[in-house]
Amino acid sequence: PIMSLVQRTQAFHLVRATGTFHPEKHIVGGRPEDADLLITPSPAIRSEYPGLPASLPARAITLDIPARDQLNGIEKAVFLTNLPREAFPRERLGPLAGLRWNQETLHNDVKTRLGLGNLRSLNPDGVRKEMLAHLCVSNILRKFMAVAHPTTPWEGSFTAALTALGQANQQLRWTHQPPA
Repeated sequence: PIMSLVQRTQAFHLVRATGTFHPEKHIVGGRPEDADLLITPSPAIRSEYPGLPASLPARAITLDIPARDQLNGIEKAVFLTNLPREAFPRERLGPLAGLRWNQETLHNDVKTRLGLGNLRSLNPDGVRKEMLAHLCVSNILRKFMAVAHPTTPWEGSFTAALTALGQANQQLRWTHQPPA
């Protein structure tokens, strides 16, 4: 449904395919690492989301991204996109997919460490202030918890969350520059 909406508005997308989506069932051409797809919604999805198109063209691109595990290595991931192959070959999308996934995991770090599910601010300056306020409040609350229960291990880290925010901002700044 989200991809359908994005394509209906003529916007581009590059998203990681979820574990429940099996792109190999929808391949109609191309190479295994950059396949053409024709996604057809199942009857169950159609009943849950009325108004979906009969099929949705896309590309499935297999790329290496940073792994988020104990080894901090590289993992292969499948991304779905509607970016045209001529203007955006797989090789050009490789660095962007890694950055996109790194952005997702950095935001997850910030949300997990700070308990931020939704931001209420509607402008960049307000978001920065809200994030810093959450950092400060989180640090104070964890300090109070450590004083109240000194035998409980200290799990709060103002600097770790701040570092995650800084890395996320670096990633955002990079994505505004075209890849070399």
